[in-house]
Amino acid sequence: MQEGRKWEECRGIGGSFGYNRNEDADDYMTARALVHLLADTVSKGGNLFLNVGPTADGRIPAIMQDRLLAIGRWLEVNGEAIYGTRPWKIPSRESPVRFTSKGHTLYAICLSWPGPDISLPVFRPVAVSMLGLPAPLQWHYADDRLHVALPAVSPDAAPCDHAYVLRIESADPA
Repeated sequence: MQEGRKWEECRGIGGSFGYNRNEDADDYMTARALVHLLADTVSKGGNLFLNVGPTADGRIPAIMQDRLLAIGRWLEVNGEAIYGTRPWKIPSRESPVRFTSKGHTLYAICLSWPGPDISLPVFRPVAVSMLGLPAPLQWHYADDRLHVALPAVSPDAAPCDHAYVLRIESADPA
């Protein structure tokens, strides 16, 4: 991967590029791993080409359907952090966080629930929210870091599964 060049991650959901009748569920990427692969690829300026191979009679196996539907559910909540975005000008150095940007908005894609708070080495924002939650989040800026307090959310009330996106709005382009 070279900075500024277009590239694509091209792979199947399982160990094979298409359907392989000898593969079982352990050979397929989990929905979580696929969402993380999508976030990681897009945050680095890439496109994810995920191949789905039909069986000999033309059916898409149930496990592949399940994985695609899980990615779709995640994108219903967090798609704005993926579609039409660019890598942020400062690459992700925080291992559990991937960054994308669009206009005046920076998206911090947290690959796991960050806990009660998170600190990020980003600019001073004008507003911070989490995609899928209705209320803005409490935050403060100190020592060139954004400190965000996250709501206590039960797993049933979480906005999505697999990864959580902070929407960080700026007065200037991100």
